Amino acid sequence: MHSRSQRPIVPSRHAGFTIIELLVTMVIIAILVALLVPAVLSIRESARTTECQNNLKQMGIAFQAFSDSDPKQRFCTGAADFLRDGCPDTIGWLANLDKVGALAPEGMLCPSNPARGSQLLNQMLSNDTNAAAATASPNDIANGFCDAFDPAGSNYLATGAGRADYVKAQVLEGFNTNYTPSWFLVRGQIGPKAIGSVSGQNVKGINNGPFLDRDLTQGGLRQNNLTILTGNDPPSNHIPLMGDGQSGNETLSVDLNDELRTGMPLVELFTRGPAVYDPSGPAIKLIAGSAANVLSLEAIQPTRYPQPDEVVGHGGVGNNETTYQTNSGDWTATLGGAGVQKLCLQDTRGWAPVHRGSCNLLMADGSVKSVKDLNGDGFLNPGFPVEPGDNPAAANIGYLDGEVEMSSMEVFSGTYLHFKHSDN
Repeated sequence: MHSRSQRPIVPSRHAGFTIIELLVTMVIIAILVALLVPAVLSIRESARTTECQNNLKQMGIAFQAFSDSDPKQRFCTGAADFLRDGCPDTIGWLANLDKVGALAPEGMLCPSNPARGSQLLNQMLSNDTNAAAATASPNDIANGFCDAFDPAGSNYLATGAGRADYVKAQVLEGFNTNYTPSWFLVRGQIGPKAIGSVSGQNVKGINNGPFLDRDLTQGGLRQNNLTILTGNDPPSNHIPLMGDGQSGNETLSVDLNDELRTGMPLVELFTRGPAVYDPSGPAIKLIAGSAANVLSLEAIQPTRYPQPDEVVGHGGVGNNETTYQTNSGDWTATLGGAGVQKLCLQDTRGWAPVHRGSCNLLMADGSVKSVKDLNGDGFLNPGFPVEPGDNPAAANIGYLDGEVEMSSMEVFSGTYLHFKHSDN
């Protein structure tokens, strides 16, 4: 009988990682994360940009549908502005989208914009229908669900917790937005009420303004504004209707939900219309005439618009700068200073480059354009002759220099779409 031989016991090698192997693995994982996270974020932002563009395209279809059914063929009846236009469920572009069934239940929101609501929220939280700042007609401002803001009404809700709950239930269910319409869309053009005769001249001119209130304007872009355009007028694919909203000077005054809390930014109600640059402020000044000093229409039309890649300045021609003039000297007399620039452009500070430095804009032909913020100031300058020496940052005007980021050859920023003025 043979005895079983016993094998010698050999210590087994430890199967775990050494410290060096762990460190190498961690470095590899960190490198992979560093490579993948930006890619994931880029893909996510691309998806959000696409969603935003689709939102704008759907709005374009809805504006056309509303215009086809409107007796005046307006693309919308005005701004979603409680104080200037009226109750947003009965008048203004949001009400018009609702009429054609194009409002999303959660509101019209761009997913990339950190602002999650508009200044309409503060208006309705803090104002009654008889507010001193209200210029909307009594019928328009106390209509629809805004009858609850009428102190003389039986359904009146005073400002406070009850008002906040009501606004949350009514406005946030479809009538909330972080898009900002253009002045062209909600105001069309300067209206006949603001057009008078220039003293001693056989021409028409502007005797009122600025043109934020609906009754001084046409009150909404119309189909005939586009169909009567000539070869010398901007084509419809250059006329902006809607864009990503810029956070204005207002922040939300009351907590409404997790996305809308006190102190959060709110976007502008619409871009502010035709303006000029005053370097002495410096300031962007909305144009206005008066009965005593009527602006001829030629005074607010530049001899030409800034070209792409130009830097606009007011220090004289040279050094890659261009000084712009109009056909008339009326404008400087109205503002009371020869230093005020005569280049009249749309104040586009209501739009923001929220898509990695670019802003999506819906155009009048239904297309969507992307406009780049070239100097990183967070705004899109159509050509105002701002110079760094004017100290624009201290004045908080937004534009930091005169680099043309929104050329009128791509996005029209003048005052009139054409010179034929309608009285209806």
